[in-house]
Amino acid sequence: MQDVFAPTSSSADALVSPLHTITYVTASGDAVVTMLSDGFGLEQSAWISSDADRAGASYLGLPDSGSWRACLCTRTDAAANVAVRVIEVDSSEPVIRPETSGRHIGGLSIGFPMHDIDAREAKLAALGVPSSVGRKDLDFQSPTGETYTSSEIHFIGPEDVYLLGVKRPDGLTPVGPMPAGAPIGAPAYSARCVTNADPVNRFFVEQLGFECRRDMALTVGSPSGLKLEAGSVERFLQLFAPGSGTGYLVLLDHGDIGVPSPAPTLGPPSRGVAMWTFATHQYEVVRRRVTMTGCRITAELSDHASPLLASKRSFIVEDPDKFPVEIVEL
Repeated sequence: MQDVFAPTSSSADALVSPLHTITYVTASGDAVVTMLSDGFGLEQSAWISSDADRAGASYLGLPDSGSWRACLCTRTDAAANVAVRVIEVDSSEPVIRPETSGRHIGGLSIGFPMHDIDAREAKLAALGVPSSVGRKDLDFQSPTGETYTSSEIHFIGPEDVYLLGVKRPDGLTPVGPMPAGAPIGAPAYSARCVTNADPVNRFFVEQLGFECRRDMALTVGSPSGLKLEAGSVERFLQLFAPGSGTGYLVLLDHGDIGVPSPAPTLGPPSRGVAMWTFATHQYEVVRRRVTMTGCRITAELSDHASPLLASKRSFIVEDPDKFPVEIVEL
């Protein structure tokens, strides 16, 4: 069976890295960090404050007035993968997703590989982090036509961000690194709800060099982890950097039942999953490619590191759905 998580391409052909960092903006920094560390096995860096990085605040679109703080949550062992940059802002900032639902356009979720979903549900429940409908089994079809069942659970974090656990069948590659004996891995992917998947897909494929390895229609079952009406159809796309089997992107297109976010921007300081970051060694090439599409570069740092990331220079561009995508040169 051909598996979309087993690449046939080479990382030497990648223009940018797999997903490097997910930015999670929240009014509840301590709660998010506790959830990510105690519930999902990540390690927290020290907090940086608004006074420590004024240039970084302006770059990320954070307000000059008021306070904010940020930290990085990662794995540093053999399960190391995508990082989560947690930014705490005032509760007066708008939320991207004002309800526990998959209907609103914008950042939706962070996904983790895990072995025992039932045990993880009990652990998160003890921390006060509920799941939406418990464990769900979903049928997927491989590119060569075989069907397999993957299990998922949708946990609900602050700002109605979904934290997904994914258990693929034995014998298939997990969605992210899973060292022997480890019950859970680091973040492996992030999902967004988009207005129209076609232009967003073209942006990542044509401008950033990603591969769309799965583009399928899924009929929503009952109960729905994303609180969607049973029988509705969503378009489900998985995009990978060449040569990679993790650090991937999921685009969800819900067509007519999708609704705009009430937040004025899909990025910081709006609260929720508010940015995706990718690394590159071809900074000028990537910058030129995205600007040729007419997409707007909203910020750039040429002599200052992106907050909490050891970058030489970086820029933020709005993709066709006006979601911020950060490119860093490491």
